[in-house]
Amino acid sequence: MIRHAGQIRDEQNWIGGNAQTPEGAEFIPPPPERVEQLLSELFTYASGPGLATVQAAALHAQFETIHPFADGNGRVGRILILTQLARKNAASAVVPPISPAFAGDADRYVKGLTSWRFGDPDDWYLTFLEALATATEAVRGLGERVVELQEAWRVALGNPRSHSAAAALLHHLPAHPIINVEEGAALTGHSAVAVRRALSRLADADIIRRVMVRPGKQAWEVVGVFALLDELEQDLGGAPRVPRPTN
Repeated sequence: MIRHAGQIRDEQNWIGGNAQTPEGAEFIPPPPERVEQLLSELFTYASGPGLATVQAAALHAQFETIHPFADGNGRVGRILILTQLARKNAASAVVPPISPAFAGDADRYVKGLTSWRFGDPDDWYLTFLEALATATEAVRGLGERVVELQEAWRVALGNPRSHSAAAALLHHLPAHPIINVEEGAALTGHSAVAVRRALSRLADADIIRRVMVRPGKQAWEVVGVFALLDELEQDLGGAPRVPRPTN
């Protein structure tokens, strides 16, 4: 489907059933000749006034209903949620991981979209807001675990001086789980020499480990950060099936 990337579909598509016929499909989107106008109306709505969460919910549901691409509609539709929340300054500090929250209860997600398409938006709004609340709470828990991890790092380093390169790196590591000397220097304002020494100290304390990102180019992976992200995803959805409307 790479040849269709970024292109509005010019053929009829459907969700479910089989690739040869829409017979038995779970949902048949609008015909291709209506897609561009529907998208134009949708984005006019998104740019207008309104409550950010309500607009994000409606934007996602209607985008999935229009299903404008041959592939990738689900991914783009979920990105639109985060984009709308950010544009409306409703997610300025945290990007809620709503995709795994949807995936954690995929049947409810599909049911909510179906309700939207059959004229019952309240069911979809409730589904959306519950998933958003779940994702937000999960991020809050992740933040608490990151703080605990940083405190463990400080203890492992013997509580480094607050203005040292090591202390500065500890502040930035959760947001930069793969880091090299140049990035460390740019983030902390310390010299490359000081950052290199600090990285060596962190490696000796098993806070980071050396990795080879490409031949001749070394970096360090922060121990524990990716594990926290895996835990977040598992807490939200375990190993669910992908929600069906993602063609």
